[in-house]
Amino acid sequence: GSYWNRRGISDETLKIFEGGLCEVGKMYQRYVFPIFDARKKIQGFSGRDVTGKSKIKWKHIGRKNEWAYPFIFNYEFIKEKKTSNSC
Repeated sequence: GSYWNRRGISDETLKIFEGGLCEVGKMYQRYVFPIFDARKKIQGFSGRDVTGKSKIKWKHIGRKNEWAYPFIFNYEFIKEKKTSNSC
């Protein structure tokens, strides 16, 4: 997590996003985290180059047109607001 820590992101925040450094495959040397839907089903993955060597900073795997990120983190808040503000 030191890449993100140097950018002001705490270990506690990193834990919430359930990410980690990928050491093999298509996301090699990227900090990768899963993208969940509201039911906590994985929809894909996003990975950020942490080496500074890649021209492409972010790489995404999955059907991005179905992503509603960070819906998993704010779903309950949205649901609560819609019910409390109903007309």
